[in-house]
Amino acid sequence: MARPGRVRGRGELGWGCFNAGDADARRLMEEGFSLQQSVGDPLLVNRARIGLLQVLVSLGELEIVEPMAREALALAERSGDPRSEHFAHHFLADCPLIRGDCAGALPRYRRALELAVELGDRSETAVEMQGVAMALAGCGHPARALQLGGAAAAEFDALAIDLSGIVFWSALLERYLGRARAELAEDAATAAWEEGRRTRFEHAIALALDARER
Repeated sequence: MARPGRVRGRGELGWGCFNAGDADARRLMEEGFSLQQSVGDPLLVNRARIGLLQVLVSLGELEIVEPMAREALALAERSGDPRSEHFAHHFLADCPLIRGDCAGALPRYRRALELAVELGDRSETAVEMQGVAMALAGCGHPARALQLGGAAAAEFDALAIDLSGIVFWSALLERYLGRARAELAEDAATAAWEEGRRTRFEHAIALALDARER
């Protein structure tokens, strides 16, 4: 049986490589998932599955991600693990967003946002706000999208977090928020973004969860 320290270490290294854009992330996440399966703790197996899903979605392997994420979601709900539930909803939103189905992505990102708020995880809350912003941009709500994008950017600045090394996410933000900027006059786009940066984060969360887009 694998030693617990070795098992945890593979997952932690995998996340570190992923955040740094290192190609070893997939191998490490796969090894971590396999090792957790050998240990057999269902909650930790599912969390290792979540790590592997993060790498797979970044590589665009959506046909693998969707069924695996649905399995992760079902297991998280059964075991009462809101963190894994949050990530599963996030990946199930990423897949339609990548395909251009923003209406399909929006409710998943909103559910992931609700769970991030419940967890008290401000960085994940800001990530899900970006997800909602991108989905709204693709659904024809450029001003609200840029407002939420600005609010998320301000929160990341406050937390001293830089996610620019996560290439696939940065590309999605440029794809969708870039579209939102192009749909508005330059002054209007800048005003919406700056309004978001000035918005109290708790209010921005409420706006992101409000179905009455503008």
